[in-house]
Amino acid sequence: MVGHILLTISAIPGILPSSKGDDTSGAMACFVIAIIIMGIGTGFFKSNCSILIAEQTKIKEQTVVKLKSGEKVIIDPALTTARLYLWFYLMINIGSFCGQLGMVYCEKFVGFWLAYMLPTIVFILPIPVLWFGRNYYVKVPPDGSVLSRALKAWGMALRSNWSWNLRTLIKRCKSDTFWDSAKPSNIPESERKPWMTYSDLWIDELSRGIKACAVLVLFPLYWLCYNQIINNLIIQAGQMDTGSAPTEIVALLDPIFVIVFVFVFNLGLYPFLDYLRIPLTPIKRITIGFLFASGAMVWAAVLQAYIYKKNPCGEHVRDDVMVGDLHCEAVYSPLTVWIQSGSYILMAISELFASVTSMEIAMLMAPKNMRSIVMAISLFTTAIAAAIGEAFTALSTNPRFVINYGVFAGLAFVGAIIFWIVFHNLDKEQEDMNLIGQEGYMQETGTNPNQGLESHPTPPDEKAQTRTTDDHASPPP
Repeated sequence: MVGHILLTISAIPGILPSSKGDDTSGAMACFVIAIIIMGIGTGFFKSNCSILIAEQTKIKEQTVVKLKSGEKVIIDPALTTARLYLWFYLMINIGSFCGQLGMVYCEKFVGFWLAYMLPTIVFILPIPVLWFGRNYYVKVPPDGSVLSRALKAWGMALRSNWSWNLRTLIKRCKSDTFWDSAKPSNIPESERKPWMTYSDLWIDELSRGIKACAVLVLFPLYWLCYNQIINNLIIQAGQMDTGSAPTEIVALLDPIFVIVFVFVFNLGLYPFLDYLRIPLTPIKRITIGFLFASGAMVWAAVLQAYIYKKNPCGEHVRDDVMVGDLHCEAVYSPLTVWIQSGSYILMAISELFASVTSMEIAMLMAPKNMRSIVMAISLFTTAIAAAIGEAFTALSTNPRFVINYGVFAGLAFVGAIIFWIVFHNLDKEQEDMNLIGQEGYMQETGTNPNQGLESHPTPPDEKAQTRTTDDHASPPP
């Protein structure tokens, strides 16, 4: 909120210079401070908002309920979370669409100060809602320095499995018994460290959370493709015939298609796959998301080649150079900008498969008191992608745009292949991992959560693994 206010102030006429040569130090200082504050605030907000929303679901374990029709169904919290995040992503993109549309025209007809004031006003609205509803929300209380405790537990497990032989070390780290030495039940009470205030159950959840973080390692390759829609694809739009619309308007295609496909996925695709008993697990969804992102970049690369081909300046379209009697800065391709829709459609689909699933993984696989940390790690992959993207800035210019999109398409495709090879085995474990920590699961396995789980708990009855026929419920077999 403070950052948005400072950002608005930096663009007020009188502070923001109106002509070249005027002193810009005041406006620039205000702008930089605003960006830093907004970055810090966004880090706190985004790593906690989606987790808070998912924690409001009432059903915390797979539960058999009887419908009014007499049919018995299983309500699955994992499927509920998956569908919930799709609707959450829908709301994000509705806000994105309205905000971008309003800001573009405010900047064009009034100025940047009004464009920045719009989100500032919008950010004021949720504050009283959150304050007055604070006593009604489900909130997980802070639990000390969870990260340091997790690192110490991991260090203890690593020390007990250490080997200077790299092959042996990797084999031990992948073993089901890797975490046993960090479980309190395996250590006499008199020998436990003061920081070992957790249970065996928490260690099992931590193991699952580490796997979630590993799944996120390749996501920078995905975000490299996604970032193209907010920079290079806008440049590409400027090289085409946009009619009377501002170039930035084309970026609205992404939230529009996301909004459309959320309904297609939630009301059509996923229920249909559930009806056919075809499980679309998180690992499969992320792999598909990478492939669609690669396809979006292939579309952009082919389109860029046609842009170069279909204008008199060739590879120097919109460049400040002369080709014969033509000043190429004023030349654009006669191709309509709406041909770009293919890239935005493919990227929107990829977001629903990959981006949404990354939030789902942070919610379902992390320990309850570490969900925000894992979500922060997920968001950190976007920062890594931005840093890596700086290495490719030399490709973000004529005549290398085709190579630029081709490189990112290749990276996303290779990322999909590597991701599937490395993590496809998690599909077999997904059901059991989702059940760790559920009360019904612990009762069925005879587990006392205060003393910890056995190292190899018996899987629950197959009925608890049945998939759905609607949003989050399925009939037992």
